[in-house]
Amino acid sequence: SDLLGDFALKRQNMNRDWNRNRLQKVMTEAVIMERLTASPYISYTYGHCGFSVAVELCPVDIAKRILPHTNFQFDRGMVDQAELDRKSDVYPLNNFTDIEKLDVVLSMTSSLAETHGFDTGPVATRDIAVNQWLQTDDNRLVLNDFDNALFLAYNASSGSYRPFFSAHVGSLKAPEEMKPGYLTEAADIWKVGGLIFSVLTGLLPYYNELHHAKAAGDDASTEIDDKIEAGIPPFLDPRYKTRSFIEGRLVNIMEQCYRKNPEDRVSIFDVVQFIQRTK
Repeated sequence: SDLLGDFALKRQNMNRDWNRNRLQKVMTEAVIMERLTASPYISYTYGHCGFSVAVELCPVDIAKRILPHTNFQFDRGMVDQAELDRKSDVYPLNNFTDIEKLDVVLSMTSSLAETHGFDTGPVATRDIAVNQWLQTDDNRLVLNDFDNALFLAYNASSGSYRPFFSAHVGSLKAPEEMKPGYLTEAADIWKVGGLIFSVLTGLLPYYNELHHAKAAGDDASTEIDDKIEAGIPPFLDPRYKTRSFIEGRLVNIMEQCYRKNPEDRVSIFDVVQFIQRTK
């Protein structure tokens, strides 16, 4: 486009049904991106029509850097714990420096702070994973996926935002998502713990269990579900706490995200402040 320059067209997957539900998802994404397009942490949007949204070009898939392939991995982000145990030291599977890890986490959490701080009330992003972020030509890391987001409604009688009824969305759940029920944006925070885990280690949360489930041909792991329901966070080598100042701080705030009770978790604004102070 002579007017916009290079841009990308996000469109409805041709293999999915074109129905009212899918149209609502596209419209929700378009509204959120339009209202937050001034933010450097949210993908710029130029407009939408029907089942398509025009957005800025983001040529770098940051997930491939966060969860790189290695010659001993069964799949990206999954590995047998025995492989790691053969190493004499902690062995992150990505090549980020400590400062890069801090910057990636700061960008990711800052974008989620934009949604939780939406001017009409919190927006629960719900589907949170490293592949929801892309890197732009000017090296900004932007959140680029909102089709599962929900606007929380305000209850004037109670003076608070209403929980929303939902089953699980995304690959890894928060404990309260294990059974259909009422949720708040705090469900996002458990998954923020997973983002930090992946940036820190180069692995998916519950990487060992995922590896063995996939090797057995299972799409899901009941072992992981049982641990999440019990509020048990993924195993992290304890040496990360003392490996460096920055990594120790990332473990600290990650643990505050991985609290079973939603009311006990930090807010996304607390996470951003913690990372900014660390930086």
